Amino acid sequence: TFLKLWPLLRPGGLYFLEDLHVGRHPKYSATYGPLCSKGTIVSEELKKKLDGLLYSRDSDVKFLTCQLQACVLQKVEDA
Repeated sequence: TFLKLWPLLRPGGLYFLEDLHVGRHPKYSATYGPLCSKGTIVSEELKKKLDGLLYSRDSDVKFLTCQLQACVLQKVEDA
């Protein structure tokens, strides 16, 4: 869902993710779709967003904050 909906989120919008711990459970690792290859782990995708935020001026993330099993991201606003 994250990979599909993040590009559609309006600038300045917030995206909340919860239950991140299930992403590494074998039952869910077999789930895939057109935008998500088999074995995609959302927490690994969040690490990519964090790397972009820290090391790239082209990041589409304004902030990323996490707590136990949940994160929130804000999309950058249009300049």
